[in-house]
Amino acid sequence: MDGKQAELRRQAAALPREPGVYIFKDARGQVLYIGKARDLRARVQSYFTEGGDGRLLIPYLQREARDLDYVATPNEFEALLLENRMIREERPRYNIRLRDDKSYVSLRYDPREAFSRLEVVRRVKRDGARYLGPFLSAGAVRETLRLILPIHPLRLCSDAVFRNRSRPCVYHQIGRCPAPCVGKITPEAYRENLEGAVRLLRGRERDRIEALRTRMWAAAEAHDYEAAATLRDQIGAAEQTIENARVVASGQLDRDVFGLAREGERLVVEVLTVREGRLLGARAHAFSSPLDDDEVLTSFLVQYYGGDRGVPRQVLLGGSLREGPALERWLRDKRGRAVRLAVAARGEGRKLVAMATRNAVLALERGAGRSADTARCLERLRERLGLGRDPVRMEAYDISHTGGGETVGVAVAFEHGEPARESYRKFQVRTVRSGDDYAAMEEVLRRRFARLVAEDEPRPDLLVIDGGLGQLNRVRAVLKEVGIDAAELDVIALAKGRARADHEERIHVAGRGAAIRLEAGSAELLLLDRLRDEAHRFAITYHRKLRSRARVSSALDGVPGVGPRLRARILAAFGSVQALKGKGVEEIAARAGVPLRVARRVQERLG
Repeated sequence: MDGKQAELRRQAAALPREPGVYIFKDARGQVLYIGKARDLRARVQSYFTEGGDGRLLIPYLQREARDLDYVATPNEFEALLLENRMIREERPRYNIRLRDDKSYVSLRYDPREAFSRLEVVRRVKRDGARYLGPFLSAGAVRETLRLILPIHPLRLCSDAVFRNRSRPCVYHQIGRCPAPCVGKITPEAYRENLEGAVRLLRGRERDRIEALRTRMWAAAEAHDYEAAATLRDQIGAAEQTIENARVVASGQLDRDVFGLAREGERLVVEVLTVREGRLLGARAHAFSSPLDDDEVLTSFLVQYYGGDRGVPRQVLLGGSLREGPALERWLRDKRGRAVRLAVAARGEGRKLVAMATRNAVLALERGAGRSADTARCLERLRERLGLGRDPVRMEAYDISHTGGGETVGVAVAFEHGEPARESYRKFQVRTVRSGDDYAAMEEVLRRRFARLVAEDEPRPDLLVIDGGLGQLNRVRAVLKEVGIDAAELDVIALAKGRARADHEERIHVAGRGAAIRLEAGSAELLLLDRLRDEAHRFAITYHRKLRSRARVSSALDGVPGVGPRLRARILAAFGSVQALKGKGVEEIAARAGVPLRVARRVQERLG
């Protein structure tokens, strides 16, 4: 046993026999792993027994850990919550980290309101309203509403617009809104429309479809073909809405089903979202972790439900969890009602878990093929360019401006050949004369890498710059200036031939002489091109967003009643002044959610 291991054992023996969270750190003080325990001393001492406790994680911590910290908590439940919060803040290397899945949305309505609307939201709150879903994407939900509203018309405008309307909007004219704002429908009739739309979303409108079909044939027999065609379209929309939700269980229970598959440290958790017996969606979440299956699922569940995602009545798993009782209590507290953390032993529940697990296995197999191809590609790229390490993490930078003005820079990152969007960064260039791309790139790199050095964050394995040898040399000078040695990371620059007919990529590598040319169409060159193109796309998108925002702001400056918040709302609704021009007062009010008098002033200002 070396001295470092002995010191960790001494620290472990001094831990209290209380619930809490323990933190392993490396020699630089970076957090390696955060765990929770019912008994801190017993739990952490198990890491230093012969062979540990059999988990894959143990050898890594025994080899790399140099320090130990802890936070005692009143009970195991508080330890669970603190562990989740600290994992999100510290992002330890050996804990799994679930990226927030923003594509899940719900439909919200409030039955207490006389004229409630179906509103697409990303957060499920305990506000007394009712929520339908979750759905996989906002686009799919809006398409569903497009199908439903001709059958059950409802208002679409925001509360602010609804309160300030004096005449029906364009949606009333096309039959999608019954115009409750001007009294063209009673609260009772409107409530029937709302309840019908909700039933249709839940797949309970079979009787309604048959009634529509009877009316369609009656209209056809009366030679009212226009009415018959309208009814036919409504029937098709209703059937398509119901068909979108596949029935997978006979009961009406809301449940999320979790299946797990792993191969070594690679694993996938598959989530099936079932509402009222209907499968609304399935999604795979891939990780790489030495944690055992129990810890993976526990950490995953805490992160999955840790935000604003709604909690169903039942969470269905393939096996029990050590922290099951604490998890169930936490989920019940989040939902505000009973939640059952159940193990599927038989019947439909077992079939659902088997479905989730099978899909996890298939996702793992697909990922294994891609991972093997990517690993070979990165290895060939290292050999071909003579790099000092496999370029597992690559960063590319780009500059964008208009005529030298409004200059911005961006950084994009790829890990294992795939975009790591949580690591993308944006920079507004502050100190550089307009049009000097070299100086703008230097400023961006100086700010980015000075921060990495100051906060002792990991560096990329490979830095990719769009340019030639001159650009490469200036980049190396900036890195040296901020304290990064040339041996710490590889730097390359991508440049096309100068001749018009010469479109072949030339790759300049720091510390090498002549430029290198990769075979056209090779996986290595395609990967570098994809990285550079992604940086260019991200820079252009960011620049356009800032430019549009500035144009809207300048065009709307001084409009009575339009302050910064309303300008931002108008920008979000229309994106640019060009898109705003020519729009009617009612459309501006409806889409931007502003009063008619404000919309009229905006239209007058834009001419």
